[in-house]
Amino acid sequence: MDRRVIRVDIPPAHAGITAALRRAFEAAAAEPSDRDFAELLRKLN
Repeated sequence: MDRRVIRVDIPPAHAGITAALRRAFEAAAAEPSDRDFAELLRKLN
């Protein structure tokens, strides 16, 4: 399965949601997983 990255501009009002997602996935990034959470966090920045 091919993956495509779709980038969208995030309105400033959503900055809190983005920060909450970043914090939620930081702990998971330290744990081995099938999904590369470090890559997900990089994309969220």
